[in-house]
Amino acid sequence: RRLLVRLAGSAVKRTKNTWDDYLYNAGFFNRIALFLPVVLVYSLAPWVDFYPLLIKKISQALLIFFGARAMSLFVESIFMSFQKKQSKGRSLSGLVQAGKMTIYIMAFLLVIATLMERSPLALLSGIGAMTAILTLIFKDTILSLVASIQFSLNKTLKVGDWIEMPEMGADGDVVDITLHNVMVQNWDKTLITIPTHRFLEQGFKNWKGMSDAGGRRIKRSIKVDLQSVEFLTPEKRLQLQKVQLLKDFLLIRQQEIDLENKKNLADLSLPFNGRTQTNLGVFRAYAEAYVRNRQDIRKDMTLMVRQLEPTEQGVALQVYCFTTETAWTRYESIQADIFDHLMAAIPWFGLRLYQNPSGGDLVQLKNAFKIPQ
Repeated sequence: RRLLVRLAGSAVKRTKNTWDDYLYNAGFFNRIALFLPVVLVYSLAPWVDFYPLLIKKISQALLIFFGARAMSLFVESIFMSFQKKQSKGRSLSGLVQAGKMTIYIMAFLLVIATLMERSPLALLSGIGAMTAILTLIFKDTILSLVASIQFSLNKTLKVGDWIEMPEMGADGDVVDITLHNVMVQNWDKTLITIPTHRFLEQGFKNWKGMSDAGGRRIKRSIKVDLQSVEFLTPEKRLQLQKVQLLKDFLLIRQQEIDLENKKNLADLSLPFNGRTQTNLGVFRAYAEAYVRNRQDIRKDMTLMVRQLEPTEQGVALQVYCFTTETAWTRYESIQADIFDHLMAAIPWFGLRLYQNPSGGDLVQLKNAFKIPQ
């Protein structure tokens, strides 16, 4: 055995391939060398006087067992070599464990068939009656096997992905994927282990698409007090024309409105008889121009500022766009900068932000109606 292993090691070192290095380091050739003494015993069994048939059966069973061990090491080494070369960040542990489990199950059936001197197919037909019981016992293992194969083939989940699974308390990076478990490191650095089959039973959010696209979505609203919405007066329009991002928009839009009102003979003694700009509409145009003018916002993805349905808490203006940065800290900084600016700019349009009355507001209201002594 030692001689064969040394000869195999020297042959592996002379080759330029790397997959045979994995085989040698994993002990594959040690397992292959075990065949020699077993084959020798099997060959000499007819020459002994005590239980030659039993010796031959045990030798055959050992050959099957050593073959299964060697084959499992071969499968593991080939998969690990493939993962290191071509599939960085993609865990193949589930497929490796599934392959090894299949090999050992087949080896177990062959050993039983050899010792009982029966055909493996006949043995399988006998086990078929126990399929329902075996399926019930190994239900989680079978489901985990299916999930692992889907992860590897469809690339729906791999090591390094950021996932969210609220039902299991998972929100972080995937650090390992095995046949039975997926390990996730949450953002608070805690580790959580999730059974692999749970990913088939429950939905989960994978942020991989966001990272691949290179843009992270902003979808946030600011609420405007409905009582502050009004028509734009000529004086207010002239004042807002000094805003660089609005100057061209206001001039072009006002020309369109004047032409339409003149065509329809609108009585402008009342502003709602014809088309008239509102402070909310102008602010919405300013918000979209401001967001579009930022260098950290993707122009090739959806970008809009839309008005949502009015509620008892006012009317909401929603900013919908994508940042050029996907890192969490930088994304939050960009989002905060946008809404800091918009909330500071909104009073210049004659609008007010909606906010539930606070304790200070109630105290001021009480003091306003307080009767002096």
